[in-house]
Amino acid sequence: DGIEWFNKERFEELAEWITLLILLEECEAPLAALATTTKMGAAERALAQMISLARDVGYRSRLFAGLPEKSANVSTPRPKKPKL
Repeated sequence: DGIEWFNKERFEELAEWITLLILLEECEAPLAALATTTKMGAAERALAQMISLARDVGYRSRLFAGLPEKSANVSTPRPKKPKL
């Protein structure tokens, strides 16, 4: 029927590696523990959302590729400055 699926396990592993590489690139300079933890949390949420979107479209290539780009973006909240 012209439907092309992608492999769930391979997709999830690829998504994990891409997320890890992006996280490493963002954390090249030494960061405070709070900033690092915040970035790691955002990366984990983005990964979970990407996997959820793939599951929602039934791991069908054309549907996944047609999703709006912003649907997989997760904004990173800025750490609050301590009050003095």
